[in-house]
This record gives sequence, structure tokens and C-alpha cells, in this order.
Amino acid sequence: MKRAAEFVAGFVAAGFSPRNTRSRADARAKARGYGPGIVAFASVAGLLFSHAAAQPPGGHPPIEPPKPPEATEVNRDLLKHVEDDAPVRGENENADEARAYDYLVNFARKVPIESFQKHARRDITIGHLLAKDCFQYRGEVVHIDGHLKRVREFPPTPALAADGVEKIYEGWIFSDLYRDHGFCVIITELPTGLDVSESLDRRASFDGYFFKQYRYQAVDATRRAPLLIGRTISLGSNNSAGSNGSVWEIPVAVLPAIVGIVGIALAAMIFLVTWYRRSDQFTRDRLARARLQPPAFDGESPGESTNED
Repeated sequence: MKRAAEFVAGFVAAGFSPRNTRSRADARAKARGYGPGIVAFASVAGLLFSHAAAQPPGGHPPIEPPKPPEATEVNRDLLKHVEDDAPVRGENENADEARAYDYLVNFARKVPIESFQKHARRDITIGHLLAKDCFQYRGEVVHIDGHLKRVREFPPTPALAADGVEKIYEGWIFSDLYRDHGFCVIITELPTGLDVSESLDRRASFDGYFFKQYRYQAVDATRRAPLLIGRTISLGSNNSAGSNGSVWEIPVAVLPAIVGIVGIALAAMIFLVTWYRRSDQFTRDRLARARLQPPAFDGESPGESTNED
């Protein structure tokens, strides 16, 4: 054992490098008359030193986390068996839809908000998503604007809880053009400044996947709404007290142009009224002068003819 240690120490001191292969270590050991056991020990030591010498000075490079997915990388094939014009199905009702729901919620929470905003389609309206052929838009990223009226909190499904999802939020956004029809949105993150509430009136926008045409029982009747799944909601400015989100709200940027147009219209109206009044007065004066002058007749007057007779 002492001889083996001496051999290994001498082997290292001789300037061992990764080029010293196992065959060279064996040849060196045999040349010095060492037995088979020492030769085998030297071979193993040579391999260990070779592996250590091949490592970079800092050891293994740091492991970089995987890049987040783009919104367009969603697997739409997993959404083929989702039922439209129906409530959200559970595992016992439609296992494929239940798994598709879990997949889409879990995938959406990993997509950056900027990717949703970049790829969101603005040409898809509520009319498209409530039509009979709405299935062709399933998995598309859709952009909506409107008023957020309600946010509720629900526990995640067992599968989502196992993936680390702690809470599910359901929001209802009503657009300015279709006030009787809302969008039901499912998210996993609440934006700063927004709390769960049954009564809200906040300007909001949303970018997320169209999942299905959702049928639900309202207070007065059975209704339908597009169900979308995303990561979060983007809030606009708070509405002032008493504001009901009218479609006639005027953007601040166009106020100067509107004021200018109204001013020009008023000036034109004042000019026309003044011109008509002056023209009317001129006509009245001419009529008054005509009444004061006696009528003129050509030839003899009726009185002169009577006197001659």
C-alpha cells in the first residue's frame, strides 16, 4: 500500500494532465515493476485525476431556468373535446374538458403578460364567441376592454393545487358596446389594488385564451358568456363617483378638437342669424317705402274719363 501511495504521489508530481490516459498510467506502473494490484489502483487514480483536471476552474456552469413560453405555444389539440353552450365540466362529466381546463390555467400563469398583449387578437368580438362556430376560436388569444363588475375567489382543482396554484379568481367584464353580455375570465393573479368584491365598477382590459361558450343560470334566465383563461387583469383608471361607464365618455385627448368644432359651429350660426336679420330688415324698409308712394298709371285716369263724359 505504501508503494502504491508513493507511485500515485510521484505520478501527480510528474505533471499529470488530461492527456495522461489510463494506458500510459498502466505502462508507467509496469515499467517500474509494480504488481497487478498497484497497476489497477494507479489506473483508477489516473481516471479520477483526469476527470478533476478536465473541469473548469469554477466548477459546473450555473443552471439557467427555462425560458417562459410564448402565448402562441399553447397546445390547442388538448382543447378539442371541450363542450360549448354548457357549464364547465368536471372530471366525472367530461374528463377531457376537465384536463383541458387544468392544462390551460396552468399554462397561462407561466406566460408573460407582454406575450399575451403582443399576440392578442382584437378582431374577435363577443359576436364571434357566442356564435355556433365559436369552436374555431378555441385557444386563440383574445383582447377585451370594458368594465370589471365582479371578482370572486375559488379554490383550485386538485390537479392545479398539486402544480402550486393557490387560488383561482373569476372576473366579469362587460364591454361598452354590449352591456347585456359579459365576459367571464379566469385568472390566477390579482393586479395590485384589486380585491375580491361582488360590486365593482373599474375600467379593465384582459388578454387571454378563449376556452368555451359558457352557459350559466342567472337570476332571471339562462345566459351564455364567453369563458376566457389568462394570467391577470389590467386595470384602468378609477371611475369617478356616480359614473356608470357610459359609451358617451369623451377621451381627454379629443376635447380640444371638439371644443374647436363647437366654437366654429356657433360662430357660423351667429353670422347666419345676423345676415338673415339684416336682409329681413332691408326687405321691410323697401316695403314700407313702397306703401308711402302713390300708384302711377299709364294714360288717363278713371276720373278724367268720367269728367269728359
